Amino acid sequence: MATDSLRSSSANVSPPPAAAPPAKGWSWRIDSRFLSAMTLSLLLHVGALAVLAFATYAIDSPELAIAIESLFQDEVRAPEEFTKALNEDLQIADQVNIVAGGAVGGGVGSSGASGAVQVAQTKIDGSESLTDVVVVPNVGNLNLPGLEKLGDDLGSEQVAGETGALVEGYGPALDRLTQELARLMRQNKILVVWLFDESESMRDDQKDLQGRIHKVYEELKLFKEDVPADVMLSAVVSYGKELHYQTNRKKPTADEKAILKAIDQIPVDKTGVENTCQAVESVLDEYRNYALAGKRKVVVVLISDESGDDGERVEEARKKAIAMRSPIYVLGRESVFGYLYAHVRWVHPQTGGTHYLPVRRGPETPFAEQLPFDGFRRRFDAAMSGFGPYEQVRLARDTGGIFFLLPHEEQDLNDFEARKYAALDLKEYVPDVDPRRSYAEQRDKSPLRKAVWEVIGILNPFDDRNRELEIPIDNWYAREPGGYQEPVAQTLARCRKTFLALTEAERRLQAVRPFRATEPSRRWRANYDLVLGQLMSYRVRLFQYAIALEQFARGVPTHKFENPKSNQWAVSIGTGEMLRPDEQQLRQTKVTLEELEKARASALEQFQTVEREHPNTPWAARAAWERSRGYGMKMVERYIPPPPPPDPNAPPRPPIQPPPNL
Repeated sequence: MATDSLRSSSANVSPPPAAAPPAKGWSWRIDSRFLSAMTLSLLLHVGALAVLAFATYAIDSPELAIAIESLFQDEVRAPEEFTKALNEDLQIADQVNIVAGGAVGGGVGSSGASGAVQVAQTKIDGSESLTDVVVVPNVGNLNLPGLEKLGDDLGSEQVAGETGALVEGYGPALDRLTQELARLMRQNKILVVWLFDESESMRDDQKDLQGRIHKVYEELKLFKEDVPADVMLSAVVSYGKELHYQTNRKKPTADEKAILKAIDQIPVDKTGVENTCQAVESVLDEYRNYALAGKRKVVVVLISDESGDDGERVEEARKKAIAMRSPIYVLGRESVFGYLYAHVRWVHPQTGGTHYLPVRRGPETPFAEQLPFDGFRRRFDAAMSGFGPYEQVRLARDTGGIFFLLPHEEQDLNDFEARKYAALDLKEYVPDVDPRRSYAEQRDKSPLRKAVWEVIGILNPFDDRNRELEIPIDNWYAREPGGYQEPVAQTLARCRKTFLALTEAERRLQAVRPFRATEPSRRWRANYDLVLGQLMSYRVRLFQYAIALEQFARGVPTHKFENPKSNQWAVSIGTGEMLRPDEQQLRQTKVTLEELEKARASALEQFQTVEREHPNTPWAARAAWERSRGYGMKMVERYIPPPPPPDPNAPPRPPIQPPPNL
């Protein structure tokens, strides 16, 4: 019954085979329909394999289809594999290498810009990832161009430029610039505007650059063999307070000799003003028609050892350069650490007097992030930041150019250290070079950052409201009562006002200390740490100075000069032991020497914290310098002869422009 049911369910099912024969000599009868299907399938598969065996594929792939990234373990590799000697000679090359221009990949820093200093993400000698060999196949798109075509495909339209190409001098910088110009010439005719500042400090640099620029033009001739002769024209322009065209203003030239002669005739500006951004705007306006008509790409090469006095115009210059697609390359110097000015020592050739002339050289950020005050007066140091000035870096980055960071080798700069900072050590301290408005908005959203900025304003000696903030520590006082009473009283009054300002500034920073732990930026944590230590230290030192000056004023009649010729006294700062307040001072201030010692110890501990948490950075260098300054005060004597009669033929001191507000 069951068997009949199964048979009726499908008419296509064959009846079951007969019972198997005995194992010896048994055979299996195969249905002819099954044999036909199997034969057909076999023939189809064999045919397909035969077709594939003779088929070939042509794919557009790079030389290596799979990039292998390997981290090595114990093998010691020669230093030559990691280092490349910089070319400082003037020998002209016999071939030109083409490389892609400004950085396109992402960078580091709070701004998120792609043009940050390009460094490795970890130090090789301390990396735990080198303990085991790791081979990671990175299979990319096989349709990408090969490395030999990368420079062509990028062309001249860069996403962002480089904010700090570290070079050892003009030679390596111009070698890289030669490659950049050759890259741009592959797709465009170009007009190169060599824009020099006219400061006296640039005279030696201009002489050096003449020979090196000659090398640039000779090497570019190798590239121009198969392109039109006029593929590159040049103009030489210089600026101080005003702009001066050293080559024909309306007719840029391809004559190399005319270019070198024009550099040789650049004048020295006597006003002391350098309108850098205005100069960039002016040359872009002058040669705008070349760019708008599609005739040539205008390239600006700015050569200056200062940041300029018109930084408020950086956005106008930047917008014009971007609109014209004109890259700006800057051969510049390091910015002063968190401050507007470096100071150059200048000795009067007749009187022998030493003057410290301010040179606008910073800051590296949209607004200053460090105190402009050293505890007694405005800063006169020239500590370097490891980064370029804000305006110049912003122009280079946003126009697809490069900021070449030249070495810090100026002989007359009033610097307390000549340290060179490694890019790897500074990768977490990269300054924000975004627009000033957005920078200020982000800064003021943070209680810690806002407090640091407020403290900088409280102790800003350039502010007209803080005219009496600076202490005249250079004053010398005559022994006679009429020569010291009034100036001493005025100085002590300033000491009291400045001490109150320091106290208020420290109170504000201490109030936001809880936000320090949650501050995401290492740069701003370092700013907070250093400024707090300075405030703690400056209060102790200023208190000691006031004690010394008051004790001197009350005891002048009993003071005896060791040298009979001496005729003046002054307080020597940072020498000897700390002074103990006398009974009268204790009654007035309620401050003991033990309390002063405790406050000094706290300040020194804060500086050590900065050095420990921010090693090999400008913050650590500044903290070490502050820690080395003494706290003791003592009176010193000297003899000052009567001043000589004025000499009408004596050269005047170089002009000093009034400093702007921070």
